[in-house]
Amino acid sequence: MCQTLLKEQRFREVNKVLDQVSVDKKNDVEIIYIRTKLFYLTNDTSKAVIELENILFKKTLDIKFYELGLLIYKKNENFTSQQKMLEKIVELDPLNGIAHLEFGKLINDPAEFEKKKLLLEISLDLLPENSEPAWELAKYYKDILFHDSQVLNNSEYYHNSKKYYKIALKNDENNYQYILDLGKLEFKNNKYDNAQFEFKKLLSTVFKQEASYFLALIDKSKDKLKSAEDHFSKAFGSRRYKSRAMLEFCKLKIDQDDYKSANQYIQKTLEYLETDEHENFKISKSLSHKNDFYAARKFLKKAHTFKKMRGHAIVIQYKIFYKLEKKRQSDLLHKSISVYNQNALAYYELGRIEKNSKKYENAKLYFENACNYDWDHIDSHYQLSNIEIILKNFKSALYHIEIVYNICPEFKDAKKILSKLKNP
Repeated sequence: MCQTLLKEQRFREVNKVLDQVSVDKKNDVEIIYIRTKLFYLTNDTSKAVIELENILFKKTLDIKFYELGLLIYKKNENFTSQQKMLEKIVELDPLNGIAHLEFGKLINDPAEFEKKKLLLEISLDLLPENSEPAWELAKYYKDILFHDSQVLNNSEYYHNSKKYYKIALKNDENNYQYILDLGKLEFKNNKYDNAQFEFKKLLSTVFKQEASYFLALIDKSKDKLKSAEDHFSKAFGSRRYKSRAMLEFCKLKIDQDDYKSANQYIQKTLEYLETDEHENFKISKSLSHKNDFYAARKFLKKAHTFKKMRGHAIVIQYKIFYKLEKKRQSDLLHKSISVYNQNALAYYELGRIEKNSKKYENAKLYFENACNYDWDHIDSHYQLSNIEIILKNFKSALYHIEIVYNICPEFKDAKKILSKLKNP
């Protein structure tokens, strides 16, 4: 009777029936189940949890208790308890493909990744026409490939991820999210032609702006700068990639010596980067409070990436002001370092300012920092070599000009300086 009343959401009548239950039956398992479900349906989650946890210690509970528990813990976002409920559901109903899928999706601890993979593989077997298990497996391999430095560029993970994206798309060929993810997988593995093929499929879909961002990066890598510029402009409408697209657009304009165009966008770029940075920090903190530490670390890493990009954008702002106003605003470079203290470009520019002021010891320190934070930045090694020559530290000068020559033998007058230092 109570089950019917609950289905019909006649909660007052359910309460009346429960009030009439005799004292000796109030702790009956079925009565507790009805009370728990009533609390859940009336959004009194805290009471539902208390009732539920009073009976979960019993070993012979019906599966419906764990299914109800799963719903309750979903409502209060208790991921650990959700996993416990799903573990029991899978144990009691080993052919439940959805439970295997949900359980696998919830596991984010790297120590349990093999268990995650097994659950997702079982769900794929049990739900052969459902595209989601294959998509989750594709993401599983992609996440390991991109976030575990020990397997970076491991072709096995790349091919497995691609295989499962193809399976997912076979079951849901018009799922644009899958196509976007597959394109990103190809892009991050430097398979630019494959990536371009996937992204172009999205240009008439809701993901056209996201696809435009990656198509712009591909165009830029191929020196198709006009096409890159057009695609970056189209990506400005993407909430997810807006700040990155604007930053890349500004870089493109700087490379073309079009400082006026870059100046139109640099301030907004900085604002959007800071917003993205703070949002990712906020999400990371929220996930940490929910004990989802693996996901929290991923968002923390994203936040630091935006912080790094903001530091670089401030250096671009410095370059724009110098070109347009003929002023070297060193305060912007110090601000850049305060945002991202490993910003080699900021140290390099500060080194140039000090060198122009003939403060060679100060310049040397800045160029050394620039080299330390970006060892392949040959301009920093070149400038440091020149400073060491001025300071008569010829051994150090030779060391840095050799680095320049080894990276790029045609760089400026590196060959000439190298010859002079070797044959004084």
